[in-house]
Amino acid sequence: MEKILKIYRISTNKAKLYYGIFFIVTILNSLFEIAVLFSILPFLEYFISGNGFIINQVNKIILFLLIILGVFFEFIRDYIFVNFNLQLQFLHYKSLDLDATNYTDSIVLLFINSLSSSTIANLKWVLALLFSFIFFAIGLFFTKILWQKVMYNEFKKTFIVGGLIIMISSILFYILYVSLNKEPHIYAVAIELSHFVQSILYPITFILAFYANNRIKNKT
Repeated sequence: MEKILKIYRISTNKAKLYYGIFFIVTILNSLFEIAVLFSILPFLEYFISGNGFIINQVNKIILFLLIILGVFFEFIRDYIFVNFNLQLQFLHYKSLDLDATNYTDSIVLLFINSLSSSTIANLKWVLALLFSFIFFAIGLFFTKILWQKVMYNEFKKTFIVGGLIIMISSILFYILYVSLNKEPHIYAVAIELSHFVQSILYPITFILAFYANNRIKNKT
């Protein structure tokens, strides 16, 4: 029992610390992603203007709003999942008959307070798919405005296939994790792959890769 209490104290302290720095880390991460996107926009505009397509002022505003929307959804996604994990942690310690403190944010708690651990876990899967679709849609809408139809269609194929490969790889690693008695290193790989398609880094990475590939083709 003393060992369990020790683990509980360490875990709850970690929860408080993590919840405290969560907002700072998320904001810094979002600022970095905004900086990356805005740094490549002039190059993207220069590249596509050579193909007879110039971004007008209205489209620039839409692109800016899409970037802000992407950052917003990434923040919301992290906020929800952090609080879901805190609630799962609380329910776990409660099942051990420990006098646990619940650090779940009160807003999220209003919606999940009556849910069981298994229901919350299943809800996380549903939300993971939802946020993956949101960032997929943002990437498609962004490039539809940015590039001509031919380039957009080429990008869309790469974007869809690449996203599916990453998602399937994440699921396979998770299955492997369960099969190998829950090896934590394999779970970490599955989670990172899953997190990638649930963030604005998903469209950013594919836009940059597609842009770089086309630049190389044009030079050759």
